[in-house]
Amino acid sequence: MHFHGQETSRQHRYKSIYSDSARRRTKAFRLLFSPALFFTPDVHLRELGKVWADELIIEDVWRKFMQKLVSEWEEFVLYVSCTFESQKLRAYLTSKLDSRP
Repeated sequence: MHFHGQETSRQHRYKSIYSDSARRRTKAFRLLFSPALFFTPDVHLRELGKVWADELIIEDVWRKFMQKLVSEWEEFVLYVSCTFESQKLRAYLTSKLDSRP
């Protein structure tokens, strides 16, 4: 699993001992979609690369990564829902003010 004593031993748990073929596969995705998504996928792909090196997942690191993603998602959903509700309230108040005699 870690190739101890071999030429290609794993020095860190997030370093791959194989070639970077996965990075080449995602290059097209990053070039096309990252600017449109404000480069957020780059950050998550980098973090995912540390968590999932050579198709091995360390449970503790995975759990921390998922907690971080869930907390980011909760913050984003809260922001979007508050923005949506304020827009609905603004539209409602505008329609009421416009309909007054």
